[in-house]
Amino acid sequence: MNRNVILCLLFGWLSCFTFVPNTTGFAAASATAKPVTPKDAHKALLTVFTYDADGKLLATGTGFFINDKGDGAAAFHLFKGASRAEVVDWKGNRLPVLRILGAVENYDLVTFTTPGAKKLFSMTIAGCVSVDTTTTLSLIRPTTEKKPLPQSVRVTTVEDFDEYKYLSINAANDSANFACPLLNAEGGVVAITQQNVTPEATTLNAIDARFLQKMTVNSTAAFNADLQAIRIPKALPADAEDALTFVYMMSYKDSLQAITACNDFLQAYPDHTEAYVCRGSLLARKQQYAAAEADFTTAMEKAKLPGSGWRSDEVRGALSKLIYQQVTGAAPGLPESWTLQRAYDEAVAAESEHSSPHYRLQQANCLFAMKEYARAYQGFHALGQDPTLQGEEWSARTRSELWFSAVRAWELSGGDSLQAVVLMDSVMAQLEKPYSAEDARFLLERAARLQRAGEYRRAIADYNEYERVVGVRQLNDRFYFVREQLELESKMYQQALDDIQTAMALNPANPEYPVEQVYIMLRAGLYEDVINACNQYLKTAPDNPDYYKFRGIAEGELGQKTKARQSLQKAKELGDPTIDALLQRYQ
Repeated sequence: MNRNVILCLLFGWLSCFTFVPNTTGFAAASATAKPVTPKDAHKALLTVFTYDADGKLLATGTGFFINDKGDGAAAFHLFKGASRAEVVDWKGNRLPVLRILGAVENYDLVTFTTPGAKKLFSMTIAGCVSVDTTTTLSLIRPTTEKKPLPQSVRVTTVEDFDEYKYLSINAANDSANFACPLLNAEGGVVAITQQNVTPEATTLNAIDARFLQKMTVNSTAAFNADLQAIRIPKALPADAEDALTFVYMMSYKDSLQAITACNDFLQAYPDHTEAYVCRGSLLARKQQYAAAEADFTTAMEKAKLPGSGWRSDEVRGALSKLIYQQVTGAAPGLPESWTLQRAYDEAVAAESEHSSPHYRLQQANCLFAMKEYARAYQGFHALGQDPTLQGEEWSARTRSELWFSAVRAWELSGGDSLQAVVLMDSVMAQLEKPYSAEDARFLLERAARLQRAGEYRRAIADYNEYERVVGVRQLNDRFYFVREQLELESKMYQQALDDIQTAMALNPANPEYPVEQVYIMLRAGLYEDVINACNQYLKTAPDNPDYYKFRGIAEGELGQKTKARQSLQKAKELGDPTIDALLQRYQ
C-alpha cells in the first residue's frame, strides 16, 4: 500500500466523524498542569494497561496526555477487545480510563479520558501548520533513562490533504517508534508517528496531530466498528440530540454500554424525560424491573417541567409498549403489575391525555394479545377507516399491517371467510404498485383466503402476481404445487400441468408430484397420456395403487373394459378402498 492510498483511507475515514469537545464532565482540569518542553516531555508519557472482560491483562504499552484535563492518546491495538484500562503517569499515579473519545484502527490511534492528577504534565496539539522539509522535530518515546533526551529527527517529505499534512521522517521504521509524539521546539505535538507500510520501507510516516481532535464520538458511533471493537464506554457527543441518538443506537448494540451512556446523559441533562424512558426500557430488558419502574415514575414527574422533551402521555405510551413487549415476549421475572391489562390501561390513559392513533393502535394490540379478538377487531377496523392515516401520518406498509391485524382479529373472533377476503382487499388497497418484494407476502395471504372462500381464479391471479414480483428464482416446489391445485379446481388444465412439472423439476424426489401429474391428465381427459405415464411410473413404483387406478379409469374411458378391470383389481389388491364402484362402472 503506497502513501497516497494510506492518505485516501485516512481522509475518507475522517468524513465519518465530527469534531466536538468532550462534555462528559469526567476529565477535571488540573490546577497544577504544566505544558512540556521537549526536554521534559517524557513526564507527559503514560504507561497503559488494558484488561479483558474477565480482568485478565490484555496489553501494556505507552500513551501520553494531550491536554491538561487528563485526556490521553495511545495505540489502538492496546485497547482492541479491552473492557477496562488504566494508565500510570510519571509520578506513579494509577488512573482509570473512564471513556473512549475516539478510535481508528487503520492508524493505530485511540483517545480517552482519565480523571487527571496533581502535577500533571501534558502535551499540547500544535499540528503541522508550518512544517516543511527544513523542520527538525523531537521524537519522544519511552525510555528507562532518568534524564532522557529526545531523539532529533528531520522531516523528509510533506504532503497536503485538506487541512492536514502527512509526513515522512528519517527515524527507523521500528515498532518502538510507532504512535509516538513528534514535538516542535516549543513542546507542541506536531504529528504522531505511524508505521510506513510501503514494502521494504526503512523510515517512518507521521500523521498531523490535529487528527486526534477529529477522533471523537458522533450520533452514529454505535455502528462504528473501530469504536465498538473497544468494550470501554464511549464519551457522548456534545449536542444533546446527537447524544440521545447515540444512546438509542447503542441500545441496539450493547445494552450495558447503553445504560452507562444513559447515566452520562442524565448527569449532563438531569431533566430530560426521554432519557429516563430510554434507561428504564434498557433496565427492563435486563430484568431490573424495580429500577425500570422508578425511571418511568421519574419520567412522569420530569414531563411536568417546561422543556423536558416529552409529554406525560408519551411516557405512558412508551411504558405501555414496553410492558406489552415484555409480556408477549415471555420475559422472565416480570412483576405482578406488569400485565397486558396494565399495558392496555396505560395506552387508554395516554389517549385520554392526548388523542393519537398510535395509542388507539396500542390498545387494539393489547386486546388482541389478551385474546379479546372481537374488541381488537373493532379497534383495528376503526383505525383503518380513520381518514387522517391516509396522508403522511402513517406509511402505506404500516396501514397495510394495520388492516392485516384486522383480518387476523376477525378470523379469530369467528368471522366468515368472505369478509376476510374483503378485509384483505383493504390490506392490498394501501400498497402502491408495483408491489415490493416485502409487500408481496400479502398477495399470498389474500390468495389463501380466496382459496378458502372458493374464489380460485382470483387466488391464482394473486399467485401469478407474487411470482412476477419476487421472481421465479425465489420460489420453491410447494408454491407451484399449491397454485397447480387451484388451477385444477378452475379447470385450467394446461397451466396445472405446467406447474406440476415445474414442481417436479425443483423437487424430483417428491413421490406426490408424479401422482398429481397423472391425476391432472385424467381430469383433462388425456387418457392415452395417462396410460403411458402410469406405465412409465410403475417401473419405479410398482406398488403404488394410484397408478393402477388412474390407468384403469383411463382404459375404461377408452372402452378397454377388460384392461380397466384388471388395473383396478390390482389397485384394490394394493389397498385402495375406492375401487368397487369403479369395477361396477366398467362391467
